[in-house]
Amino acid sequence: MLDTLTKTPGSAETADDLGKTKAPALVPGSVAEMLDEAENLVELMQSEPPETVAVLAKFLAVSARKVGRLDIAEAADMMRRKASPRRGPVELTRSMRRLTDTIAAANAARAAA
Repeated sequence: MLDTLTKTPGSAETADDLGKTKAPALVPGSVAEMLDEAENLVELMQSEPPETVAVLAKFLAVSARKVGRLDIAEAADMMRRKASPRRGPVELTRSMRRLTDTIAAANAARAAA
């Protein structure tokens, strides 16, 4: 998925392009896979414009729901709403912090299990 979403030849350059790009569905097989993908998506979000962040956050929210991690889905949904282009200029620092803290807590719980 990240190959499709990063700026490689033939890939999406904007959120509009993402809608036109045939990206594979983000369907993790386990919580561990979703957490690994979540870390990759958060890293990617940090270098993308808000419109792309909103798309990536939506992918993450769907993925988290599929494996039952509603806390991560909720944090990703908050990020998506904050990054929505309809909202005008955005400040994503708090939403990004909440998302990364939620993912870190889930990783810590996974390591302790």
